[in-house]
Amino acid sequence: PIRKGCRTLVTQKWFDNVIIFVILVSSLCLAIDNPLDQPRVEPDGWAKHQAELDDPGDWETPTKASILYVLDVGASIIFMIELVTKVIAFGFLFNGPESYLRSGWNQMDFVIVAISIVDLSS
Repeated sequence: PIRKGCRTLVTQKWFDNVIIFVILVSSLCLAIDNPLDQPRVEPDGWAKHQAELDDPGDWETPTKASILYVLDVGASIIFMIELVTKVIAFGFLFNGPESYLRSGWNQMDFVIVAISIVDLSS
């Protein structure tokens, strides 16, 4: 029942459209990102963000890098869910000609998701 439900989900046109939308948003974030921007986490020696908070309850304004990081994590989670759902639906490699890794696009997706997991874990 789970495999059949996953197969029904991943063969829906809207599922592909959602994934394409997330790919476009992720690509836009990569285009916006600039390595010269202030980093998400300030390293030692970086000019102090705020010397003293006027009020301990003040919230820091999120930096562009922190917003892009959150979007990157969200996209990566969606891509991981897509991978797992397709593996459940079609099998990983030895489940016939429709197996996940028998498709060139899915091989590329697998490598990108694996790299994303390594990047997020560092």
